[in-house]
Amino acid sequence: MKDFRKTALKAQKKSQGCLSISCSLPLKKEADLGNCYYPGILGVLGKVQESPALASKFRKPMIGIISTASKEQLALISAKAAIVSQLLHCTAIPLLIGYQHPQELTSLIPSLSKGLDALFFTDSSKLEAEIVQQSAQLLAIPVFFQKELEAGAAMAALLNGIKLLGTSVKKAQIIVEGTGQTVESLLKLVAHFELENVTLIDERGPLYTRRPNMSREKNELLESFPRKKDARTRDEVLNSCDVYLSSLPAVRTATTGKLPEKAVIISLSAEHIEVRPKQCLASTLPQLANHFTDLHLLLGLLDALQSGKKLNDQSVSKAIVALANMYKTPKRDHLIPGLLEKNLAQKIAKGL
Repeated sequence: MKDFRKTALKAQKKSQGCLSISCSLPLKKEADLGNCYYPGILGVLGKVQESPALASKFRKPMIGIISTASKEQLALISAKAAIVSQLLHCTAIPLLIGYQHPQELTSLIPSLSKGLDALFFTDSSKLEAEIVQQSAQLLAIPVFFQKELEAGAAMAALLNGIKLLGTSVKKAQIIVEGTGQTVESLLKLVAHFELENVTLIDERGPLYTRRPNMSREKNELLESFPRKKDARTRDEVLNSCDVYLSSLPAVRTATTGKLPEKAVIISLSAEHIEVRPKQCLASTLPQLANHFTDLHLLLGLLDALQSGKKLNDQSVSKAIVALANMYKTPKRDHLIPGLLEKNLAQKIAKGL
């Protein structure tokens, strides 16, 4: 398996990172500066002041790619900004914001949104996301969250995994192992897509409301996704599984060896994965065939905005269906399209 950590060091050192900002007008003669900057820019500003609606005619859509973490995250959000800018022909800007108390985000978000067409938060905590969502209701631009869109792409892979198995969403036996915001976001989608047989498990077996000796994270997960008491063992649950979804850092044969021979496995974060030959795997690892990321849906949603469509509470769900439906007959190594598939964003946007 290719070691991208080593190859990226070489590639990004040579190119000095993966993001650059360049002038879209020629700058070969002194006169070119007049069109790009002064005094030509005064003509553009005057026209926009006369008719503010024309502003979008004089610039590409501008997207804020935001991190609230440490400065080490700047490389990550710069990489996302580079991909979004190139694939969508827009201007994605990496923004690193800091604060002392999460409530400060209430005043920061309106300031950040000025001049931008959308905001994308890459690593917000659950509390930060709640505050941002409350503030976003007052904004005229959409706000997206990495964990939600990553869960949406995983759901598209899950839906096509069910198609691959020849069963239905109402009959498929689905196991979810692990906690975290992406898992929580995915479980919120379960009811919308009418997935009726979902079991949460850990190393001790099924999770259920008021099961003794559970961690705080598992209890919080069950508050939003309550489960009835389940007396089955872990192995019994695994043996009857159609789709196994995990947010654990590793997926090993101790688990996958107990799953049916043709089970679909979806990994949200593992870098070490062991599966049986006929099992179907979808993962966030870019070197694998069924690779999904938060950017799959982000590109489609942003393309819809660029084409003038209005987004609403159902837009993400529609984007998930559009992504899944790009493959009418999924195959084991083609559950969902790759991020670089031709016209990916446009095809997702068409489904909104």
